[in-house]
Amino acid sequence: MKTEAIIQLTLVDKVSVSFEAWDFEDLGIEDIVETLSDEECRELLLKGCRTFAIDEVSVQGIVKKAIDEFDPYGIGPRSGGPYDEYEPEILAISERIQEDLSSLDIAKIIEEVFIKYFDAEFDFFRYERTADKIFYYLKRYYYKR
Repeated sequence: MKTEAIIQLTLVDKVSVSFEAWDFEDLGIEDIVETLSDEECRELLLKGCRTFAIDEVSVQGIVKKAIDEFDPYGIGPRSGGPYDEYEPEILAISERIQEDLSSLDIAKIIEEVFIKYFDAEFDFFRYERTADKIFYYLKRYYYKR
């Protein structure tokens, strides 16, 4: 007897979290994370992204870094592709970003641009993760000036 199964895989980055002072002797990390709201959890994860080196502190520079890391096709600079592989998409996204947009608004922009340029959709969570990085770093480094 032969059985076939269709399996859908979603690639999600692994995240490592460490605390310098552990005041929760009877709690595990899972217990602590469970007590966080969605926004607190996002903030914790984004603050842990210390490797986000931006070539240029501008909307376009921040968007470029996040999109190059998103690299849904594995053709960007981190995968050995050209430095400007996603340049048209980065410009299209950057032109639409305004200070009053939420992270969700930015995710929708990224989704619209990638559908327009590549006619392909990805799990919206991937757009949200990329948008969260853009939103966080714009607020932290660009709009704070």
